Amino acid sequence: MLARLARALIVLVCWGVLTAVTLWAGFSVRAPTPSHAGHVWWITLALELLCALALLLPRHVSAVRRWSAAYLMFAGVTYMLAGLAGLGPNLELIEAAVWDVLISPYLLISYVVQVHQHYPYLLSSTPFHVVPEGPHTRFSAAVLVAGLSGILAAYAIALSYRLGYAIWYCLLAITLVSLSGYVLVARVNPGYHPLAVPLCWEASYILALALTHIRSAKNPGSQ
Repeated sequence: MLARLARALIVLVCWGVLTAVTLWAGFSVRAPTPSHAGHVWWITLALELLCALALLLPRHVSAVRRWSAAYLMFAGVTYMLAGLAGLGPNLELIEAAVWDVLISPYLLISYVVQVHQHYPYLLSSTPFHVVPEGPHTRFSAAVLVAGLSGILAAYAIALSYRLGYAIWYCLLAITLVSLSGYVLVARVNPGYHPLAVPLCWEASYILALALTHIRSAKNPGSQ
């Protein structure tokens, strides 16, 4: 019992630090005078959500799998919120702020469109977008579905269902492809969008998914 509590505490501290670094990077690199109180608020909120998600999982789930799956659920929640913000009325600023600290699949699309229209000229001064301009109900709905799928798949992973892993591998592939948009944009316009935030998120997704495979013997009978 004490060993399980110790492992749970270690995993919680590790994920807390990782989430804190990611959120701090996201909200400070764009603010000339970042508010430390604001950082503490966001970090505390993220940790509280992470703990709440971990408590939703069954008791028999091992500590490492529990916190890793909870983090994947947390990732799904962030994208679900981005999709909801895009579908809600008069929430454009909130939606833009959320996408500014996530991995947006639209940045790669925006890059391809700009290359098609302007290559090889003006790419360094061409605006790229993480959110589609104008109405984008389909985009937001797709993001909402992806976020919900990530939450349900992470819960299935905690129960050792193979379908959950399959869904998250697909979502991970999407984020990896989307990350290439940030790399391409950084090459032609280094000052447009920092790579630190999306790289931190992607690393955390990969690490969380990898950790769910640890001690899978405690959850026999993967389905």
